[in-house]
This record gives sequence, structure tokens and C-alpha cells, in this order.
Amino acid sequence: MDQATVALILGLAGILSGFLTGAVGLFLSSRARSTPLRQYLFQQQIELGRRLGVVIGRIRLMPSIIRLSDDPDHRQQASADLRSELAELEVLYTEASGILPTDVFVEISKLISAIFDFLKAYDEGVVDQGHQEAIGGHAVRTLLVFRTALGIDMLSDRNMKLFDKPKNIKTLIDLDAPTLGRIAGRSGFPASS
Repeated sequence: MDQATVALILGLAGILSGFLTGAVGLFLSSRARSTPLRQYLFQQQIELGRRLGVVIGRIRLMPSIIRLSDDPDHRQQASADLRSELAELEVLYTEASGILPTDVFVEISKLISAIFDFLKAYDEGVVDQGHQEAIGGHAVRTLLVFRTALGIDMLSDRNMKLFDKPKNIKTLIDLDAPTLGRIAGRSGFPASS
């Protein structure tokens, strides 16, 4: 090989190695920037989910009190509390629109609708167990879809991984809310007393 060919090969190898080094550098710097953002987003989603869980837990108690209490003052107070919690849930719903997966956002919307239906029926004096079960079912489904969509259950090594695929999220979403409410009530939750 002559000197020019060797110089050409070395020059091309140098250019290629420089290109590869630059590409790896760009990749690592973009990962360094995006990883903290992803971690921050996930932390915000978890915090919002925690707040949702607290509010939804309080919401699930109110329909039982409204429907089953013999004391009109208790029913009125529970109705006022439910309306207050609904306002808090709507604030969380607005926050959820920007950071939660669409499936979770849709489930929160359905829960809000079920609460509105319950309150309308209560105001008209026609509230029944079906309204209560709808709230319980949507509440449980909202929290389960949240856990599934964010992969919370997959964080544990001992998880049974019941809902680790998108088709399982769809199956969970397709469950009938009143039926899910009755199941939750039998599991010790106050969804349908």
C-alpha cells in the first residue's frame, strides 16, 4: 500500500470515530436531560395519584351515608361533604389533564359524571343503590387504571402482574362500573352497603 492510501484509510477511520464519538455524546447528553424530566413527571404523577386516592376514598363514603342514614342532618352534611369533595376532584381532574395518561383522565371524568348523577338523583329524591354502586365502581376502576397505567404494580418483584399489558387495561376499563362497585363492596369497601 502506498502512503496516500494509508493516509486516506486513517483519515476515514478518524472521521468515522469522531462521528461515532459525537453521536454517543449527543445520545448521552439527551438522556441526561430527559431522564430527570421523566423522573420528575413520574413523581408528579405518583403525587397526583396519591391525592386522587385520598379524595376518592372520602367520596366513596358519602353515598352510603346519604342513602342509608336515618338522620336527615347526617344526610345533608354528607351531601355537602360530597359536593365539597367533588370540587376537589375537579381541581385534580384539571391537573390530571396535563400529566396523567388519557385512560386515567377518562376514568376520572366518568367518576365525576357518576357523582353528578348521584347528586342529581339525591336532589330529586330518587337516589338508589345503583347510583351508589356506579360511584363505587368508577372509583375503584379509576384507581386501578391509574395503578395499571403507571405500572405501579410492576414496581414490586412479588407482583402477580395481573394488568401489565395494554389489553388488560382495556379489559379493566370495560368492566361494568356497578358490578365493580358491588365486587368492591363485598371486599370490605363501603361501595354498596
